[in-house]
Amino acid sequence: MHRATTLTCVSIAFAAAASSDASAQSKIFQLAGVSAGDAFGAAASRAGDVDGDGLIDFALASTKGGGGKGYVDLFSGLRGTAIRTLSGTGIGEDFGAALADLGDLDGDGRGELAVGAPLASPNGIGSGRVDVFAGATGGLLFSLAGDSAGDHFGFALARLGDLDGDGVAELAIGAVDDDPNGMSSGSVRVVSGKSGAKLYTVDGNGSNTLFGFAIAALDDQDGDGVADFAIGAPCAPGVQQPGSVRLVSGANGATLQTQSGWFALDGYGSALANAGDVDGDGLDDVLLGAPQTQAQKRGYVQVWTAGLTNLQWDVAGDSNGDAFGAAVAAAGDPDGNGLADFAVGAPGDDDSGSDCGSVRVLSGISGQALFTQFGASAGAKLGQRLDGGFDASGDGESDLLASAPGEGANGAARLVSTTSLSLSTDVHTASLAALGKQSLTLSADPFLFAGKDYALLGSMKGITPNTTFGGLSLPLAFDRYFLYTTRNVSGPMTSARGKLDANGRAIATFDSNVLPKHLPFAGQTFFHAFAVTDAGGQALFVSNAVPITILP
Repeated sequence: MHRATTLTCVSIAFAAAASSDASAQSKIFQLAGVSAGDAFGAAASRAGDVDGDGLIDFALASTKGGGGKGYVDLFSGLRGTAIRTLSGTGIGEDFGAALADLGDLDGDGRGELAVGAPLASPNGIGSGRVDVFAGATGGLLFSLAGDSAGDHFGFALARLGDLDGDGVAELAIGAVDDDPNGMSSGSVRVVSGKSGAKLYTVDGNGSNTLFGFAIAALDDQDGDGVADFAIGAPCAPGVQQPGSVRLVSGANGATLQTQSGWFALDGYGSALANAGDVDGDGLDDVLLGAPQTQAQKRGYVQVWTAGLTNLQWDVAGDSNGDAFGAAVAAAGDPDGNGLADFAVGAPGDDDSGSDCGSVRVLSGISGQALFTQFGASAGAKLGQRLDGGFDASGDGESDLLASAPGEGANGAARLVSTTSLSLSTDVHTASLAALGKQSLTLSADPFLFAGKDYALLGSMKGITPNTTFGGLSLPLAFDRYFLYTTRNVSGPMTSARGKLDANGRAIATFDSNVLPKHLPFAGQTFFHAFAVTDAGGQALFVSNAVPITILP
């Protein structure tokens, strides 16, 4: 087992009491599955710009819903509304078990999505299949099949860099039960994003290693001008090995470096992500999880830098059985120090009920917890899947997508801001046919803005281009509704003007029932943001924008 050539960290274990309060971070959207038993959130991923609004959208999967065929819902990152549903074609194929944003493959400006169905049977039972869908239409661009029965091709997916120089990203596909070097040694097939043609295959080294269980794209780690990637091999259940992670060359699949876990049954490499640049050396770093679910230990995560040779962080979970490290993701830079931070899922966390789950964001510079969010109820398993380090809401900050497949009857997921939102609401829809009131919470720094005047303004065009208000740029596009909100204190928004209290807070209410019934508001989205102003009307602070979509 290889060890770090330079050790710049110590192992860190967090007590539950050490976790910082999650209330400072806000849910941007909360989304649920269609039907009971869907276990929505089996996979979660950014999806590129699917709807053409210039912002990143996201995808959430149910492998059990849709009559057992599985489905993938695509949502607007800006509005949280459904764009379309991609449906599986066969019962029990595990359609949606893995997702990968492929960027724009066909040159139409929209992002394509790869969906794994590892239990599909195109070349024998359980050979597996991967479907690639067009972002603009949802049409099937091409499908790829596993080689043999039981390969489970499509168990893991990752968008890689442009390896063949054709201007588009490539796709890596894990087949964890392929048998190139013994039963379930596993393999990863790298294919052209443009055509699906195979570029090369990387094989696992030994029986029952499950090579290809997780894959993470990286930048050029070896200096040959081609982006590289990492592959996890956590080992099959019961195998008395810790698991491993291999860094491979994007140019040809050759092994660059390998690291292994500390103990047998660690499940080392069960989760992988590109952490971003944690140590400031200009290179992407590898974030990996070892959830230790078989051993019923806490689980741990590691961050490796310098081409998988330098162990930067080795962080343990709180309690045995937490499965800390079952999912990992980049988290952008919420602490604002210019270095990447990272997120860890612990779906077995019991702090807010048995298996409620949690998601913790940790500082890349110190390894300390920045905040923790917990599942809403027992059995929610928040943190089963994660994706992060992208701005879906258009506020310039990184967001975090976390699934909770056991939440409620249908399963759920949430998009979370990694920074404190100054304007927030838990519900982003209002119905014309029922009670359509939604409360919005305004929050500003009490030390600077307590008692100051605020003005809540709106737009029906969106958040770009920004509009200048009181000398500052407000994330609302100028339209007739914006002009209306600058001149009126009545209409659908009450308490649109006022003073922040001693805590820098206020509550406003959007009421869709006062909208004129003869006008076609159904399907429209109202965006609101607020500005804090001085006595002369000069803006001192502007908030993020919050959408509310009108339902029939």
